[in-house]
Amino acid sequence: MKTIEINKINDNVKKWKRVENKEPNINESCLISSWWQVVWFYVKWDDVPKRLRDIATLMNNELLSERVPKTLMSRIYYDKQWNEIRLDQFSAIIWAVQPSPFKKRYVPWLSHLHLVESAKKYIKLKYIFAKECEKLIKKITPELYEKQKELLKSQKIKIWNLFTSWIDNFNWAVNTHIDWWNIKWANNIIYFKRKNSEGWNLHIPEYWWVVDCEDNSLVYYPAYAHIHWVDNIIPTKIWWYRNSLVLYPLNIKYV
Repeated sequence: MKTIEINKINDNVKKWKRVENKEPNINESCLISSWWQVVWFYVKWDDVPKRLRDIATLMNNELLSERVPKTLMSRIYYDKQWNEIRLDQFSAIIWAVQPSPFKKRYVPWLSHLHLVESAKKYIKLKYIFAKECEKLIKKITPELYEKQKELLKSQKIKIWNLFTSWIDNFNWAVNTHIDWWNIKWANNIIYFKRKNSEGWNLHIPEYWWVVDCEDNSLVYYPAYAHIHWVDNIIPTKIWWYRNSLVLYPLNIKYV
């Protein structure tokens, strides 16, 4: 797997703003290095282990079914003229969740989805999937595996060794943002599932990187560190979807 050295070349990036769409320039499996240390990696679909792809397909089928309840979230983003656009996004969240007084959840604990009987198969598949992701991380970057394992040592709720939480998103676009709630120096796994659609790539405008989010590819990425955004999706047929399956390490303080 080749290594690409990154250098910050664009400091004029603001949060909650739309940026011009660009064609993907990260479209082959590679390691991303900064100051001669690997910080994240991208794996193209045909380099993803078959077992991981098969589990992801089964899991995605469950996610698309009515057996898994989804939460409706409204997102607001702005076009280049700063016109407000509101988009609905459906999400499914499991494992550790942040306190949210708005949702009458005053302490961090497990997502309510764990109590839904029809979602048991979905959660079991996710547990297997997370284990396979850890194996892949350990194989590609053992140093990042050990680093993240140490960072999560004190967390009470964990998915195996490297993550605390999981969210699956169905959405169109997300403005420039940073995942502030994540544990510093820890990475997300983002696995991409899509059908009959174009666009919807991961942009990291500080470096002018655009990750090709094709079906069954994945990225192990420090979402806490870089401003990033997702461009618009373009359906190509009537039946289409775009799902991002995200394992992430929340920084949760338990009382």
